Amino acid sequence: MKSIRSSLLTIIACVCATGIPSFCLHSQSTDTVKSGPQRDTTQGHASQAGSSESADTAKMNVDAIYSRPFLMGVDSDVGIGGYLEANMQSVNENGINEGISFQARRLTLFLSATPANRLKFLTEIEFENGTEEINIEFASLDLAFSRAFTIRGGIVLIPIGAFNQNHDGPRWNFIDRPISATQILPATWSATGIGALGKIFLKGIAISYETYLTNGLNESIVSNNLRRTSLPSSKADPTRFGNSFNGRMMLSARSAISTPRLGELGLSYAGGVYSQTSADGLNTGPALWMHAGAADYSIGSFDNTFYSRAEFYLVSVDLPVFIEPVYGKLQVGGYADFNYSIWRGAAFGFSKSSVFVALRLEYADFHVDPSSTDESASGDATWSGTLGLAFHPAAGTIVRANYRTTWITDVLGNIPVRQAAVQFGITTYF
Repeated sequence: MKSIRSSLLTIIACVCATGIPSFCLHSQSTDTVKSGPQRDTTQGHASQAGSSESADTAKMNVDAIYSRPFLMGVDSDVGIGGYLEANMQSVNENGINEGISFQARRLTLFLSATPANRLKFLTEIEFENGTEEINIEFASLDLAFSRAFTIRGGIVLIPIGAFNQNHDGPRWNFIDRPISATQILPATWSATGIGALGKIFLKGIAISYETYLTNGLNESIVSNNLRRTSLPSSKADPTRFGNSFNGRMMLSARSAISTPRLGELGLSYAGGVYSQTSADGLNTGPALWMHAGAADYSIGSFDNTFYSRAEFYLVSVDLPVFIEPVYGKLQVGGYADFNYSIWRGAAFGFSKSSVFVALRLEYADFHVDPSSTDESASGDATWSGTLGLAFHPAAGTIVRANYRTTWITDVLGNIPVRQAAVQFGITTYF
C-alpha cells in the first residue's frame, strides 16, 4: 500500500508541477528547465493593468502558443493537452427561424515535447464539426539561442494580429470567432516556413518580435465560389503545406510592446505574390500582390476584474484586369471586446469561480473601393454586436451564453439582411 500511495503522490506532483519552457516565457536561465508547459491563468494576454508584475515576467501574445495547460507523464518530456468547444444555437434571419442546432465546433489536441534543453516541439491538430475538417494548425520546432532569439521552423501560425496567435476557445467569452479575423483574414492562418522570434526587456517594458518566410496564398483569393475577394478561400488548397503555389515566398512579421500598466500594443504585416507568374519557364502573367496589415491592443487577463481586446485589419489585393467589379481591392475590418467580472467566489462546489459580462462590437467591409466600372458595387459589409454572459467554474473552463445580432449588406447596397442568434455553449482545456 505504501508503494501504491507513493506512486499516486508522484503522479499528482508531476501533473501539478509542470513548468513552461524557460526560453519561451520566464526570466530563468535557458539551461535550467526541460519540462512542458503548465496551466497559465493569464492565458497569453497582456499583464494586468495597475499590477506590480514586472515586465520581464509578463505574458505577451507571442507566448500564447506555449501558454496552455498540458498533462505530463512521470519522468517524461512529452505533454498532451487540448480543448473542446461545443454549443447550441438558434438563428433568426429576417424573421425566419430554422430551429435549434447543436454543434461540436472544435476538438483540438496539443502534443508537446522537449528533446533537449533549448529545443521545443509543439503541434496542434484540430477536428472541426466532428471530422468534417481535420487540420494541422501548428507543428514546429523551436531552437532557442536566448530569450531574444529563437529559430522556429515547420508549420507556423502567421503572426498577423493577436487573435491568430491567441485563438483558443477557453480564452474567450464569445462562442463565435471575430468576423474580420475569419472572413477578411483566414484565421486560423498557418503556413509552412521558417523564421525567428524573441522578447527583449528594458526597464518596465517588454518588446516582442516574430517574423517568417513561408508559402503564400494562391489564386483562390479571386477565383472562388463566394464571388468576392477572399483570403480565407485559399485555405481550401490541400497542397498548401507541401508546395508553394507559385514558387514565391510570403513575408509575415509582428512586433509588440507591453507594460504591466498599459497592456500590449502590436503591429503586424503579411504579404506576397499570390498569382502564378510562370509555368515551364514561360511567363504566364503579371505578379499580383496581396498585402495585409493589422494593429491590435489588449489589456488585462482572465484573472482581472476588467480586460479588453481590440484589433483592426486592412487588406489590399491586386486584381486581374478581367475580374468582375464585385471584387474589392481593399478590405477593412475589426472588433473590440470588453469583459467585466461581476462576481467571484465559491459556487456549486467550485472554490474559485467567476461570472463575466461581455460585449463585442465588430465590422467587416469586403469592398471598400467602389469599382471604376460600376460604382454601385460598393457594399458587401457586415456589422455585428454580441452580448455575453460567461460562468468560469475554474481556470480554463467556460459556460457561455451569447446573444448576437448582425446586419449584412450585399455588394449592391440593398436593404441589409438582419440575423439574430441565441447561443449557449461550453469550452474547456483538458
